Amino acid sequence: GEGGGGEGGETGDEPDAVETFSIVTTEPNDLVADLHHRMAVILDPDAGEEETWLHGGPDEAAALLDPYPSDDLTAHPVSTRVNSPSVDAPDLIEPVASD
Repeated sequence: GEGGGGEGGETGDEPDAVETFSIVTTEPNDLVADLHHRMAVILDPDAGEEETWLHGGPDEAAALLDPYPSDDLTAHPVSTRVNSPSVDAPDLIEPVASD
């Protein structure tokens, strides 16, 4: 499955142009399922998936929408500071003690 969301805004170069993006989602793998009912689609550049996504046909792109393997990901608790859009610091991804 797929879904998405995004933001857009006028660019400075062309007043009628709008830059947007989407986050394509899929069902979660086992690791993410405990946290949320969706997860972002993750492409494996070593497997050529970025190239396929950008230059392949629709059927090839659709084949990349499976959840990324849980074994290739790690998860740990992080600070609740990540919830504030005004905070942008490298330590936000550092593990913290879980409650």
